Amino acid sequence: MKQILILLIISLSQVVLAQSPGKIVFDTLLNKPILTWENGDRYIGTFTKLPTTPGYDSTAIPEGYGTFKSINGGDYSGYFKDGKKSGDGNLTYRNGSKYDGEFSNNQAHGKGVYTSEKEDVYTVNWADGKKVGEGSIHYKDDSIFLGTFKEDKRWGNGTITYSNGDDFKGNFENDFEQGQGVYTSKDGSKYVGDWRAGKQNGEGVKTYINGDTYTGKWLEGKRSGLGTLTTFDGTVYVGLWEYDLKHGKGTQKWKNGNRFEGEFKNGFQEGDGTLFYASGVKYEGEWKNGMQHGNGVLKYTNGDEYIGEFKEDKKSGQGTITYHNGQKYVGEWKNDLQDGQGIYTWTDGEKYVGSYKSGVRSGQGTHYFKNKTRYEGAWNDNLPNGKGSMIYPSGKSYTKEWKNGRVVDSKKKKKKD
Repeated sequence: MKQILILLIISLSQVVLAQSPGKIVFDTLLNKPILTWENGDRYIGTFTKLPTTPGYDSTAIPEGYGTFKSINGGDYSGYFKDGKKSGDGNLTYRNGSKYDGEFSNNQAHGKGVYTSEKEDVYTVNWADGKKVGEGSIHYKDDSIFLGTFKEDKRWGNGTITYSNGDDFKGNFENDFEQGQGVYTSKDGSKYVGDWRAGKQNGEGVKTYINGDTYTGKWLEGKRSGLGTLTTFDGTVYVGLWEYDLKHGKGTQKWKNGNRFEGEFKNGFQEGDGTLFYASGVKYEGEWKNGMQHGNGVLKYTNGDEYIGEFKEDKKSGQGTITYHNGQKYVGEWKNDLQDGQGIYTWTDGEKYVGSYKSGVRSGQGTHYFKNKTRYEGAWNDNLPNGKGSMIYPSGKSYTKEWKNGRVVDSKKKKKKD
């Protein structure tokens, strides 16, 4: 949100007449007496009693219209009463700021317009040198404030219309948005809720231009604490926020029926959490950057269960899958497939121990048959391929070349050669 310009707190009584008696000097060109002081201040105008004799004169008190120039910076042209600025006047400061309006007892009092050195224009009522009541500020960038003032600051109900088209309507306190307020952006997004020190703080609702809606806690202008985000596509998150991001315990539901319960960090699922798929599949375990990553358990609706390591939403590393029919694989995984060394067992007692590639037996491995016979050798595409030995329970064995699970006929091979 655009930050409100901090108003310059001024004291319109800083240009005052010196308290010590001034010295009267007659200006022959103007044919008027001039009241001067040792510090260099000077006054030209009317007096309660017209001085006729040059020199120090404590009875020479400005009264009526006159001009006062201060060596400390600041020129005043206007009316005086009993030596003090009273009535209509114009005060210009050394830094370029100026006030044009009513004075009383050396201070801005009544209606007046103050222009700061930043060229911000304040049109407001004044009391004892401070802004009070209804008024306006026209900032240099063409942003406009309309509202009430108290103790020289924006205080009470007010409206700010920014030069970029945004606007704020609500309560001010001590020069900042404070309490209830509505901020509407030019693009259509809108915040309704609590403010503190010029920022969204407390409970609030924000609707975004894409249709998202957030309802919950805010801190320093950001979503922080417990809140609910409902997105345009039907996704709903209920949980903790920090610095505008999902952070801490939370639950997220998607339109497709999936639901996550667990920990978030910097906007993503991270830490421990459980994902309930609409299909009935369930993952429970570790997460990182919004993906299943680390150790976890994946349970399928048909009864299959995987326990092991995950990487970026896929089974990768060491893991065990137990199928609903009793078969089991223990070993290495990559990209959701058996890959590396592993052991596969069947319910009838058969077992394979060896290498896998992309989900199939590939490389060197041993298959143990239920009749105690075993094959040791090369595999490819889940079948013996290459050189391998068949070993029988009696101890007899033979070593042959294999292709797609069959012994290559040496005679046919010779004829082909």
